[in-house]
Amino acid sequence: MGLHAVQIQIKEATKMAAKQFIPLEQFTFVVAPPASRTDILCVNLYADGRFNLNGKLSEALRGKSVQISFTDDAKHLCLHERDSVNAVKFPKSGSRRLEQALQHLKSHKIPIPAKYEVHYCEEHKFWQGDLIENPTQERTQLGSNSKRKS
Repeated sequence: MGLHAVQIQIKEATKMAAKQFIPLEQFTFVVAPPASRTDILCVNLYADGRFNLNGKLSEALRGKSVQISFTDDAKHLCLHERDSVNAVKFPKSGSRRLEQALQHLKSHKIPIPAKYEVHYCEEHKFWQGDLIENPTQERTQLGSNSKRKS
């Protein structure tokens, strides 16, 4: 072993001896995993008129007739289990074309595609969806090349 190799080993040994470990108790901030997308119930409305329940919601509503209604500002929707003339049954895929829903959103300037996070109201026995603002909407409306020439 040459002199240079010995000097490198001495430097490494000195570095290792200088490292001091912090007690485990000082690591107090724990990073939680992100919410799983499969745990969130949601409805998506697309430009082609598709009203799409995600997997979990489709599973919960499978085989049931639901009346779909929106608030006047289209920021909230209601899925109410009912057997009525206006009730909709979703196929196993959880997707139906509902042009009337799309037109309601467009008339209230709701950006498409629109996404509603859905929760069950135990007290009144219905599903409520709340519009999730799309933080990338403005960027996507600018187009793929959003750099502006001056």
